[in-house]
Amino acid sequence: MYIPIYDQFQLLSSEAKKVWEFKHIPEIYSDFRSNTSNRPTGSLNFRNKRISKVNLTCKNKGTIHGLIGYFESTLYSNIKISNSPTNPNPNSLISWLPVFLPIEQPINVVNNQEISVLLKRDTDNSKVWYEWSIETFNFITIPKSKSLVRELSSTNNSIFEENFTDSDDNNDSLQLRVSSKISKIHNPFGKTFSLKIQ
Repeated sequence: MYIPIYDQFQLLSSEAKKVWEFKHIPEIYSDFRSNTSNRPTGSLNFRNKRISKVNLTCKNKGTIHGLIGYFESTLYSNIKISNSPTNPNPNSLISWLPVFLPIEQPINVVNNQEISVLLKRDTDNSKVWYEWSIETFNFITIPKSKSLVRELSSTNNSIFEENFTDSDDNNDSLQLRVSSKISKIHNPFGKTFSLKIQ
């Protein structure tokens, strides 16, 4: 994880996606910290582990070297702070820079190419870390045939349901969403970078 200066990167996607949300519940966390021998189990996620997958469209062609992460926080009522470049709050907020999650092998993308981002926040008893991966997709138009439609409707494989759509331009064809490149999972188990839990 790195902290970039704003003018050192170009955004390929014109949209930002919310990956996850944290809520601070003081009474629960104070009980959790003070009562180490009888910590509750079940649905409460005390370590704030998260995993999320979001899809983005790269409006501009270019080379992906990594991901930029921003935050927005509601401090109290309608008092907010954010380091988003499109809507910083306050406007002069320059001391809270975004985080940069690099990928080992850069990925080239074309105009309007779809990418999928996998982000994970994980912990163990001593540290917290993030893992990430990027996958790009192309769309291939194929002719629609009765045998293909029969085969697709009879299969139980969800990949066909997710990746086949009717082409908007022509009812005689289908669009197939095909994975074209996928990066490895970066920073597995916090081996490269992690923060200590106190």
